Amino acid sequence: MIGCQNTAALGQFSYLERLRNSDLNSLTPPLTQVIAPSMSKVAMQPNVIVQPVEPKGNAEVRCIQSEREALLSFKSGLIDDYGFLSLWQSTECCKCSNDFGSNPIPEFIGFMKQLQHLFLMGSNFFGIVPPHLGNLTNLRTLGLSHNSLRLDSCNISTILVEPSANSSSTSLSILTLSHNHLTSSSFHWLPNISTSLVEIDISDNALAFPIPDAFIEGLLFIEHLDLSYNMLEGQMPKSLWNLSHLCVLVLYENDLTGNLDELFGNTSDKGILESLQILDLAHNKLNGPVPDLSTFTTLLEVYFESNNFTGFIPLSIGQLSELRVLDLSDNLLEGLIPDIGEMEMLECLDLSKNQLFGKIPTSMTQLWLSVLDLSNNSLSGKIPTSTQLQSFNASAYARNDGLCGAPLVLCAEDILKPPTTNSGGNTKEKNTNLSFMQEVGISMAFGFIF
Repeated sequence: MIGCQNTAALGQFSYLERLRNSDLNSLTPPLTQVIAPSMSKVAMQPNVIVQPVEPKGNAEVRCIQSEREALLSFKSGLIDDYGFLSLWQSTECCKCSNDFGSNPIPEFIGFMKQLQHLFLMGSNFFGIVPPHLGNLTNLRTLGLSHNSLRLDSCNISTILVEPSANSSSTSLSILTLSHNHLTSSSFHWLPNISTSLVEIDISDNALAFPIPDAFIEGLLFIEHLDLSYNMLEGQMPKSLWNLSHLCVLVLYENDLTGNLDELFGNTSDKGILESLQILDLAHNKLNGPVPDLSTFTTLLEVYFESNNFTGFIPLSIGQLSELRVLDLSDNLLEGLIPDIGEMEMLECLDLSKNQLFGKIPTSMTQLWLSVLDLSNNSLSGKIPTSTQLQSFNASAYARNDGLCGAPLVLCAEDILKPPTTNSGGNTKEKNTNLSFMQEVGISMAFGFIF
């Protein structure tokens, strides 16, 4: 992926990332209502508790009174056996350290039964997730990313599985476990995962097994599923196509195999076809032809780069009028670039590192792209003339031996063509001079006569 930025994995912020980078005063409900009265939120990460505002000049910056009282009340109610709050000496707001020195997650958190949002991302926690977290039956958001955690022998399932008739209803909707030490043995609880989840991120771990159907079938309301940067293998499960709420599917950088065209072609129910907006299957081992994507009615971004796709780019790709990103780079595709002039919303097009040949279709002059890469193919002929296509750097067309025209070298016919504009100008100038000399001659003749 040379130019296209993956908004599923890099560009788009999940709920947790938006919260992590937001202004505390803009949070709903306000921080004082969340922490002080109900103890519903605990955050041990940057930008979520309180960060001091840098003073300008000699101005003294102090906490808002209500926030100071809420935080001090919160601090006084904690049993800090591990000394995590030892740096908090002031009665003012503080920038709490988020480095917990490779210690385990403190067990006391499991006794905060009214807790609704728990953010422990990037806090340098180590070891097994404590089973006491299973007591948090009111938890809605659990963020454990960027630590060194395992789930071996963990009794966390009570907040992940469907509750029994005698227990309180679980409401966990967002779970992030990315950038940890999770392995295949950590996921005995996957078949019983909560059906209430709308976002799950277990990317960048050491998962090395086929994606289990039982796991997918339990995600009835999932909207955002990220399993990227693992070692998942085998074919994509057909049960994925039944996820009628799924908007973002990120399986980037795994070892998935199989013929995607066969898998897509067997889709009978609408399911994912009417919900999916971002499909990222880049950097896998998928093969066969690029599937017909025209049946997906809401697709905005497609990332298929660095696979083993073969054959022609399907003509139906031009029917995706809402598509904004199309990345088919670094495959084994051949043939002509199809007519994509009707893809009015397309912003990023990367077809580089394939075996495409023939001319660049003139219909591409109708597009207004921000990113274009057609390099490393066998394209030929003149680059169609338009303000847009000539605005890209020559690298966008590089290593196509038969391609010519701005911004590359001029085509042969342009070099040999006579400069008609200048020639016309010189002729006009000669005619002007001749007329002037004729007038002078006539004037002199009249002078001799008279």
